[in-house]
Amino acid sequence: MTAPQGPPPIIVVAHGIVASLMMLTSAVGAPVTLVGGWAVAARLHMARLKGRPTEDLDVLLSAAARPAAVALRAINAVQEDQTHPCRVTGLPLLVDLLADTTSDAVAATGNEELIVDEDGLRLLVPPMADLLVRASEQVWLESRAADATRVSVRLPNAGALFAAKVANIALEFREPHKRASDAEDAVRLLFAFGAGAILTDLRIAHADERIRVQALLEQIAATGFAAQARANGYVANETRLAAGIQRIVVELAPETAVGRTPS
Repeated sequence: MTAPQGPPPIIVVAHGIVASLMMLTSAVGAPVTLVGGWAVAARLHMARLKGRPTEDLDVLLSAAARPAAVALRAINAVQEDQTHPCRVTGLPLLVDLLADTTSDAVAATGNEELIVDEDGLRLLVPPMADLLVRASEQVWLESRAADATRVSVRLPNAGALFAAKVANIALEFREPHKRASDAEDAVRLLFAFGAGAILTDLRIAHADERIRVQALLEQIAATGFAAQARANGYVANETRLAAGIQRIVVELAPETAVGRTPS
């Protein structure tokens, strides 16, 4: 017997976030998945902690919400800046559009992470995109403004966000300041929720996803996370960080992952 599901959580955020997401979801006619820095901040808010300041929204559009270029143009949301291949302007906040998977109706590009839908809309496929979608749940984002406006979005769990941030750090052409903010987000998530909760969240991960995260954690190590986070102005307790990473590495190792759930 499964436990009854309660109402979706309500997370209070800045009005610009709610306004941007309301316009976006209304235009595409489907819920979107919030990822990136604001998703981390929302999860940390649920743990009564603050996340790092960030400016743009990272929003993942499912295949059901695409093609979406015409719908976005109807609300003056367009992709004009060629230096930011997936960025949309015209909403209260800048929005980077991401995709969960490629489809048959995308154009080939020279960048494996960038896809172009049949209508010309450009989207990036982020690391762990499929996991982010599978591990998401409905939440309400409520504006801090007096009218308490709300928008429904999908929000990945802390473990999926942690895995995505770890994988982002390893991207070949990731800008240094992005690597630093990714490391800070990963460390904040680990400290806020603990290695046990991260592992519990990652039960939904496929074997290849678990192996990928485990290998990257070993490669980057606590010293690498601490150094990257420090470059972003966040000083982490390296002893605590090393203990958390080591537990996750051990639990995600292929020889311990088969037939076993995290302790």
